[in-house]
Amino acid sequence: MKIHINFNRSRFLYAILTSFLALIYLFVLLLFFHFQKIHFAALGSSAFAVFALPSMKSSRNKNLIGSYLIAIAMGMLFTSFDFIFDIHHTVFYESLFGALAVAFTIILEILFSFEHPPSAGVALGLLISPWNVFTILSLIIAICLLALYRIGVEKMKLYLLKKRTNK
Repeated sequence: MKIHINFNRSRFLYAILTSFLALIYLFVLLLFFHFQKIHFAALGSSAFAVFALPSMKSSRNKNLIGSYLIAIAMGMLFTSFDFIFDIHHTVFYESLFGALAVAFTIILEILFSFEHPPSAGVALGLLISPWNVFTILSLIIAICLLALYRIGVEKMKLYLLKKRTNK
């Protein structure tokens, strides 16, 4: 198997810049929300998609925000069955309702065209680990920060394109 390495200076600088921005984003996120790490694990994959591949369909703000809202709703819904049916966290409960939470997250993301694969991890994370309102608000804030970054990247691209055509 032959591995092709596409290396040029601008690609290298782009890789360094996006990695550095992702590092800052995730460091600040984990620093402030250090006790909620399992709920934020999916954001590492989302950060990769948004920082390194911002032009992908799954990196669009609509997909990013919509998918996480669906995943949060599904995680909360299937966690509520613990209280409704008085099922305590057993292996069977976590396996069944974890799988259902992810499956329904996938179904709804496809139906609403909000496909963003990393968000399904949040639905599962909410089910297998304790959470509170602060967890949910923190996740929403983190996703909105990623969306704001993406808006900034798009504006920067337009500015650079405009500047390049004016030369």
